[in-house]
Amino acid sequence: MIRDIVISAVERVIEYYNNASKPFKQSEEKDYPFVLWNESDFRTRLAHELINMLGEGYFIHTEFPLKKGLFKYDESGNKWDNVISIILEKRNRKKRAGDIDLLITNKNDSLPFLICVEIKYIHYDHRKHRIQPQKLREQLEILKILKEHGITKDILFVYVDRYKEHIHNYLEVLKDEDVICYCWDDNKNFVRLKRPSF
Repeated sequence: MIRDIVISAVERVIEYYNNASKPFKQSEEKDYPFVLWNESDFRTRLAHELINMLGEGYFIHTEFPLKKGLFKYDESGNKWDNVISIILEKRNRKKRAGDIDLLITNKNDSLPFLICVEIKYIHYDHRKHRIQPQKLREQLEILKILKEHGITKDILFVYVDRYKEHIHNYLEVLKDEDVICYCWDDNKNFVRLKRPSF
């Protein structure tokens, strides 16, 4: 199952982070994200793991734009355009619907996608920057719209946050079967939060 493979790939990225950050943690006391500096780094590493795990017959795309006209030569083109209209309507008619952080297709590289993944890797200091719970909710809703209308067969929301004391502020928003969450433990290693602690 593609979802299981994606979750295993996320676990490999987390393991990579935890192992590769050890020398930094031993030599410095700075409070910053070691090894994976931003969300793009996390997404790139995840795509790398997925390429190795999936092998031939699959395509992986990152930052795939949610805009009309991308499938105009495909029989699913109208369905895609209609879904983009729905997303824009939900976003109060904003001109841009955003993008899909990472998606996987089969060898035909067409709709429906096998899975769409939203990745939130919180790499900045919460004391200086604030995450808007509404934005997280909107991103999860977009994934659900894509699945509901047959654009993708499955969805997954990956939320990675260094600060456990802050992550609880967002767990109500992210309390969903399509979400997996990670945060730092006392040793500054990322660990997966189990659903009962939600």
